[in-house]
Amino acid sequence: MRDQITDMDVFFNPKSIAIIGASDTFKFGYTMTSYLLNSNFKTYPVNIHKDIIFGHKVFKNINDIPDDIELAIIVVGNEKVLQVVKDSVKKGVKGIIIETAGFAETGIKRFVKIQEEIEVIAKISNVRIIGPNCVGVTNFNNKFTTAEINFDQSMEGGTISIIAQSGVLGNIFIEWSSSQNIGFSKAITLGNKVDVDEIDMLEYLESDTNTNIITVYLEGVKRGKKLIEILKKLTKPVLILKNGRSEIGSKAIKSHTGSIAGDDTIYETIFKQYSGIYRVNNFYFNFNRFVSFSAKNAVSSSIFT
Repeated sequence: MRDQITDMDVFFNPKSIAIIGASDTFKFGYTMTSYLLNSNFKTYPVNIHKDIIFGHKVFKNINDIPDDIELAIIVVGNEKVLQVVKDSVKKGVKGIIIETAGFAETGIKRFVKIQEEIEVIAKISNVRIIGPNCVGVTNFNNKFTTAEINFDQSMEGGTISIIAQSGVLGNIFIEWSSSQNIGFSKAITLGNKVDVDEIDMLEYLESDTNTNIITVYLEGVKRGKKLIEILKKLTKPVLILKNGRSEIGSKAIKSHTGSIAGDDTIYETIFKQYSGIYRVNNFYFNFNRFVSFSAKNAVSSSIFT
């Protein structure tokens, strides 16, 4: 079994980073490129069409970079992603975040096939992969992010971490929380989950000393039995918003991330079995109450009724 802390930590504390598809023009990846290249994180831009980006030498391929790379962030077009993943594995990276969309969620056979091939690569290599179709992660403690996060507007010292499949929903929730003076420790968006999923992140956050409360926006689970196992072991309170209660909701989820929501009654039964697991219908309303009660060490299921 993989060492969960070691595997996942590369996404939050990378020693070296390559942005494949780095851009200095206003398009997807611009904000992340600008932020990381002007940060203290050791970051290399990769783009076959550029020589200089924000004053930094640009490499045509990740394997042209002379230094070791721990984390590859991919923001190239969907038809180019598979080759970039192969190049990154060849380079010896420990983790890959694929932010590019346009795979299984499209329902188009050739893009579904590309995603399946990436999933195979994740299984046979020692490289962990987040995505595709996500905005990656944010570590509010060391200010590492692959998303469009304004750290000047976020509270420091937060101990709440959030896991979401949808990058849009994850960012909306973070922005809302900042307006409520609620601080975060880590935020993770998983996208189509070719490899890293909620179970991996729940295990990681359970051992993360900077996380006291875990929040999950759950759209669908591929490893149901493993989810039950980890829920049994969790000692930290977990707030879950499980979407897809209706048939329409389930179809909407499938079209967005390529995930199948599953039978809602099964999830409802599972969540009720374990203390410390709280399901909510109104995330914003109940979250404020949850944080308030948690701060007083008096979390009770009654606050969600």
